[in-house]
Amino acid sequence: MADKWTYRCEYVKCGKPTCKSCPHGPYWYGYQHTKGGMKKTYFGRRDPRETMGSGKAHTQHKYDAIFNRQTASLKLAWEILGCLHELPGKDEALRQFRKLVMAAHPDRGGSEQEMRWLNSAWSYIRAAKRW
Repeated sequence: MADKWTYRCEYVKCGKPTCKSCPHGPYWYGYQHTKGGMKKTYFGRRDPRETMGSGKAHTQHKYDAIFNRQTASLKLAWEILGCLHELPGKDEALRQFRKLVMAAHPDRGGSEQEMRWLNSAWSYIRAAKRW
C-alpha cells in the first residue's frame, strides 16, 4: 500500500492578552496515512507541497493567500466561509463552517483544496477571535 499524505495549514493563538500579532502561523502539518494508522509530521512555516516537488504545477488561487501570514486576513477568512460580513457569534460561524465542510469534504465528492482553505480560514478566525 502506497503512503498517502494529507497537508493542513493551521494558525494558533499564543494566549497572551497583550500579544498584538496573534494569530501566529501558518504552521504546516502532514498526515501520513499508512497501513498501521496515521502519523502527524510538522513541516514548519513553508508549504511542503512546494518544496517536495510533487510533480504537479501549483496554480495560485486568491484563497491561497490564507496560507501566508502576510496576506491572511479576517476579511479573506470570512469570504472563504461564504460570508459577506463577519458573523455575529461563534455558534453561527461554527454552523456555517460545518455546513461548508459537509459539502466540500473529499469523502462526499468535494476537493482536498477546498477543505484546506476551509480549515485554514476557520483556524485563522478562531485564533484571531480567541474562541
